[in-house]
Amino acid sequence: MEPFSAPLRSCPEAPGRPVPGWRRGAVPVLMGAGITGLAALAAGRFLWTGYGPVAALLVYAGIAVLVLILLPARPTGEGFGAANAVTLLRGAIAAWLAGLIGSAVPFEAAGWWLAGATVLALALDGIDGRIARSRRTADAFGARFDMEVDAFLLLVLSILAVETGRAGPWVLGIGLMRYLFIAASAVLPALRRPLPESFRRKLVCVLQGMGLAFCLMPPVDRDVGSMAATAALILLAWSFAIDCRRLLARPVGRAARSPAS
Repeated sequence: MEPFSAPLRSCPEAPGRPVPGWRRGAVPVLMGAGITGLAALAAGRFLWTGYGPVAALLVYAGIAVLVLILLPARPTGEGFGAANAVTLLRGAIAAWLAGLIGSAVPFEAAGWWLAGATVLALALDGIDGRIARSRRTADAFGARFDMEVDAFLLLVLSILAVETGRAGPWVLGIGLMRYLFIAASAVLPALRRPLPESFRRKLVCVLQGMGLAFCLMPPVDRDVGSMAATAALILLAWSFAIDCRRLLARPVGRAARSPAS
């Protein structure tokens, strides 16, 4: 998981007129819609009841619209990018999982589907950042896209953990923490300032996904999984508290220093 504050390399320049973002992303977005639709229809025979497949496609459509609107224009010759395609695939998996919310499918039937999709999404995480750096195509959009997909995936997994009875309502704190921070930054401008790259922040972020995935694994005892999710939430709250304290204590106008612990 790549934090938005991580150092970024600019994309290499290419000759030609800038191509609008929606044109660059149209084909990958449509391919993602096809993958999501096929997965939704296939799983619908075994899992979903009611409007689950439709919900998954609508969630993916929301992600796709935001991507097409926010994707920046680039010179001719630069496509959507392999790194962004991997992130979009993770977004499609998150949308597929979101379709399970409210489906009233017993955990015994959905457990392995949940676990498999979650593990796949987590396995793909980090690959997009490595691809972007190796191809020197990292930019602010890709970093932000990666971060927002991470946040949305954690929110969906948190809701599913509660809905399936694998954890109590408190686990929603994992999925809501990022959005509460955004809300707080609207009131406290100091929270909008960039933070230096942090190994601690990356590690805690990865542990959130691992904790929720472990919690949703069918063979794992419910109490053991709930304890793992609790530990993940405590670590996340601790990490956010450190960042908030640093941002609020930093004098106005002071630039972020070298990478933190």
